[in-house]
Amino acid sequence: MSVSLLVTVALGAPQFVAAEPVDAEVARGAWDAAVACTGWEPEAADEVRIERGNVPKGFLGLASTDERGRLYRIELDATDGRSSEVIVHEVAHAWVSEGPTALVEGRAELLADCMVHERPGLAPLQWDDGRELVSMPDLRSWRAADDHGPSVNPLMRTDAYLGAARLVRLASLVLPDGALWPEADNIDWIDLDAMLADAGQPGELLRDVLRATPEVQRKALSDRDQDGLPLVGEQMLGTDPDRFDSDADGWWDGAEVPVDAVPLPFDGTPMCSGWATPASGGVAVLKTGGNLRGSPAPMPALRANDEVFLKGRVAVVGRASILVELEGDPEVVSGGLWARVHGKGLVEDDACVSDASRVVWASDPALREAVQPLAEALQKAVARAERRFGADGRRLAVQLGGTSTTVDGPVIHLSTHEVRTALRTGALDDLAYQAVAMRRVWDESAVVREWRDVVALANLLARDSRPPAVR
Repeated sequence: MSVSLLVTVALGAPQFVAAEPVDAEVARGAWDAAVACTGWEPEAADEVRIERGNVPKGFLGLASTDERGRLYRIELDATDGRSSEVIVHEVAHAWVSEGPTALVEGRAELLADCMVHERPGLAPLQWDDGRELVSMPDLRSWRAADDHGPSVNPLMRTDAYLGAARLVRLASLVLPDGALWPEADNIDWIDLDAMLADAGQPGELLRDVLRATPEVQRKALSDRDQDGLPLVGEQMLGTDPDRFDSDADGWWDGAEVPVDAVPLPFDGTPMCSGWATPASGGVAVLKTGGNLRGSPAPMPALRANDEVFLKGRVAVVGRASILVELEGDPEVVSGGLWARVHGKGLVEDDACVSDASRVVWASDPALREAVQPLAEALQKAVARAERRFGADGRRLAVQLGGTSTTVDGPVIHLSTHEVRTALRTGALDDLAYQAVAMRRVWDESAVVREWRDVVALANLLARDSRPPAVR
């Protein structure tokens, strides 16, 4: 949110002054990131004060600019816990303050996204829980100065902000880089319509949305599968609006897939990073990205030697596969998260297998030779279970090694003794049926399940694999 007043200003980066030093630090980082994103620097006051208190009309933040859009003050809601995210958005108003309200707020959100990607750790991505925008007004007629509607109605205001941000993010997919942050600043609906008209069929889809009724706008900007790609975006890309991952490759629809990165499943299933430590050990460093929004957000974690580490840098002792996973329950989020691992002393991992349907690794280095053949056996076992019972839509995560065979959250643990016995007797197929049965049986929490149920289901899958008797 921004307001305009007359102040004395100067050219260049301002000095941010705040009672909380961390607020000034975030603002300085946000300013530098915005310069990198846009390629230009706006005018601002010599000193920009950041104040915590009661922001008018219940806004989380308020950027005060003069009649030429030059920033001189940022106000923050003292009771809100998302101050860094709000500061980043309000700093963006130094670049974006002129034009229709929906375009100003949407373009500021888009710039805030770029700032966060430019400087990892600066703040979370701008909040969006994937909600239906049932209270969103006509974006074209939303005006911040009005003393009604989104200006005073919290539900309508939230939906208006989210709708504007979703719309502008979609426009950025088809417009040239930087087109929405010109130095002239002011972009109105006529300007946006002209730019979209030059963007081909995807642009025409967005033009149709903007010319439509509020009801049509709400539907077009809804996100039923919560992949961060609204309905009209799914139409632009040809993906399924009811499936988080339309092509079942493990990546959510609309994801930008970076090199050497893996997607992190929301169910907490570990994924192979592609790296391991040799016998001498090493240091693993975790980097994450993506478009995950909302609250509470799960935490990315490293897994090695049957331990989970909720920090970005870990010293690993001995030979181990390095896996990545999410810790926490993302109840109200949209989009997704990816992870990439690098570090010191790491080697390529040839004993961890993961794809959209299964993950297999060994916590016991002596069992690494069993990973690949068991992964192949699991692929057949999963296919057989799906033919009989239907797909359950989850990855099967199996860890080899340890003292007991059990289920721990999304992970099936197969003991060292059991795996060695299967290797010695040539019974890896039977072990695969057991692992699939463990997931199918023990994942049902409505009733008490017993080991005999696992045995019965595993035996059933094994019988399905045998050729029919010749009479």
